[in-house]
Amino acid sequence: MYLTSLRPLVSKTTIKTEFTSYIQDPALNVSKEEARTESISSPGNTKKGMMIRSVQTHEIDKLIQLGENTGIFGPGESKQLLGDTLICLLNNTLPTGHQAHVLERADGVIVGWLYFGPTDDSDIWNLWWIGIEPQFHGNGHGKMLLKFFEEVAVGSGAKTAIVETSSIAQLKRTREFYTLQGYIFTASETDGYGPGEDKIIFSKQLSS
Repeated sequence: MYLTSLRPLVSKTTIKTEFTSYIQDPALNVSKEEARTESISSPGNTKKGMMIRSVQTHEIDKLIQLGENTGIFGPGESKQLLGDTLICLLNNTLPTGHQAHVLERADGVIVGWLYFGPTDDSDIWNLWWIGIEPQFHGNGHGKMLLKFFEEVAVGSGAKTAIVETSSIAQLKRTREFYTLQGYIFTASETDGYGPGEDKIIFSKQLSS
């Protein structure tokens, strides 16, 4: 599991105010059915028999459970943070460019999923969440999803990718993972997630 910074993004206050204040780009609007069924994986970022595609509404509970399976979230946090984010996304109340995708096996099993999008600076894209089912760790699925995020960002004109994660010991491997994928420690925010839990920010310069 690779946890980034959803907590400040989707706090209850944020969901009620900030998310509903954005204006969607009509040029990017597609029907909900199109958004749910479109596959946008490319040969370069999927293994044989696997596909990266947009999240579908009926999968929200399954993806919340995947978040809980990681053992990172406290009681109710996965539903509040991940679930509410997906609901906002599928209701088109998130900023233009925000998107969530699942990594799915040929037999329909969802291995992991991610959520990302541009920041206020369109040159910078943020990976807010990426998670892999614990039973599938160590098979390169995290790298596959991370590569997908970077390719989509570059295709949209991004020059920099950032990820924000926690300083807790449980996420030591997560921080090492980002370093191995070319991300550089950029900054930290003391107690960014609460007393004794700093926010750690990594960044990577993207090339087209």
